[in-house]
Amino acid sequence: MASPKAPSSPSPSPGGRRPGVTMLRLKFQWPLSFSVAEPATEFESLVPEGQKIAGISYSTAALVAQFSDGSYAYREGGGYSWSQALPLSQYIDPVKYPLQSVSGGSLHFAGVNKKGRVLSSKSRGGEKAVKVLDVPPGEPAAVAVVAGAYHVAAVNEAGGLMVWSVEDNQTATGAVSAFTAVQVGAMPLPAGPAGQVVVPYAPRVWRYPALINGRVRITALSAGVTHTLIGLSDGNVWVAGIKASERFSRNSGISTIYTKDVQQVKLPVKARTVTHVAAGDSDVCVVATNAGVCCWKDDKTKYNFSESSGWSATYAPAPRHVPELDGVAIKQLAVSNAYHMVAALAADGRIFTWCVALSEKSWPAEWLQPGLAVTVSGAIAIGWAERDLYVTVPEGTGPEAVRLAPARPDKS
Repeated sequence: MASPKAPSSPSPSPGGRRPGVTMLRLKFQWPLSFSVAEPATEFESLVPEGQKIAGISYSTAALVAQFSDGSYAYREGGGYSWSQALPLSQYIDPVKYPLQSVSGGSLHFAGVNKKGRVLSSKSRGGEKAVKVLDVPPGEPAAVAVVAGAYHVAAVNEAGGLMVWSVEDNQTATGAVSAFTAVQVGAMPLPAGPAGQVVVPYAPRVWRYPALINGRVRITALSAGVTHTLIGLSDGNVWVAGIKASERFSRNSGISTIYTKDVQQVKLPVKARTVTHVAAGDSDVCVVATNAGVCCWKDDKTKYNFSESSGWSATYAPAPRHVPELDGVAIKQLAVSNAYHMVAALAADGRIFTWCVALSEKSWPAEWLQPGLAVTVSGAIAIGWAERDLYVTVPEGTGPEAVRLAPARPDKS
């Protein structure tokens, strides 16, 4: 069964060598605009001799550059902070572990090797440790991987979803269950003693019935900070592990357990297929379908408390349709952790920006609506690092391919 590829991974050339691309940086200018386009030089000193930059991949925590020999480098920063570019070889040895795709989490990276095995590398006090993640017996090989802040999700050859938590040296207090035999709707909170500790790297598998019988497939996948967004070929969207520090991860200080492991989100449009998804921080989600683009942030949560299980919550997002993008062929979505901001790359090179939610009450409601921020002729892929947007274009293309749109009116 066909499964999604990494959204910004370039296709190999006939000789096995990846073609080169040029990286451009669009410097952020508030609100939702860019002030200048310039060559991105962050990775130039790390390009192996005789090789080229072949593409970028993006997550909420890191921007990853791939070189034409199959090696990688990364630059942390998805919100307000950033780091210098560093070789990924300090996390994963490219000779010992040749990878097909890579995604960056929070001080950890995940990748898929040629045999379809998923690898994870985590920094613990400066020491990097690579682990080949366990796959349940009989599960097909993985073909794509995404890393959240403290979890790794992969799509296998059968179009199924596998998820692992990544150790972060914190204590988990919530009960945990496996993703098995999930029916329409979502899995309820399992019975069992509270305080069960998450086993890091223990695999959990989501088996949606329609995936098993081959009627649908996963067409888009994105890992946010503590949740994963799943788009299906039948137009349905599911969210797994929302704020689930006791489920997909053991990150700092979140003790609330959501009452459903995997939950379907009803979209306000009648979609036949989901083409692109992007998950960010604070439960920000964006979905592109054949019927239009929708986005939401978790602002409808209902909390409950019981003596036996402690605090729990019901996830009830309210997706809104973005009519300004109706009829626009979306090539990629990217969510920045800064200001709940989204960039949507259209097939014709237009890049639209908007806020999923307003961080300040005084901000204009117009900022919730997509506006044209820039047009980049020949744009291949986009990715955030800090608040700047990186764009790859065909090799030899320069900043002259960029046309900046006027800045939006400020609240002042």
